[in-house]
Amino acid sequence: MNYLPQSLKNFLSDSAAIFVGLEVGDGVVKLREEYRLNCSRHADIKELAKARCPGRFCRPGLKDLAWEVANLRMANPKHVCMSNWENRVLDVHQIEYAYIDAFASF
Repeated sequence: MNYLPQSLKNFLSDSAAIFVGLEVGDGVVKLREEYRLNCSRHADIKELAKARCPGRFCRPGLKDLAWEVANLRMANPKHVCMSNWENRVLDVHQIEYAYIDAFASF
């Protein structure tokens, strides 16, 4: 994808927004390198999980954390994980996957 809508750029660069997720820093780096977009505030819940439950999570994934914290079972279909997320239009499976991922991160 070579283009980001201005409304998305505004949202991602809003200093009042905090972007939370697993290894969210990787996405922040990609946005900075590929789109020259700075997301100044982000938090990695992996580090929080390791700090809150020492010894329990050495390499937690979102699926593990969602189950542990909220009894939320997440399906991770490989064909969706490995699909082209840079398509201009995402298919229904990608949208569902992204929605569940965002919900579990919240």
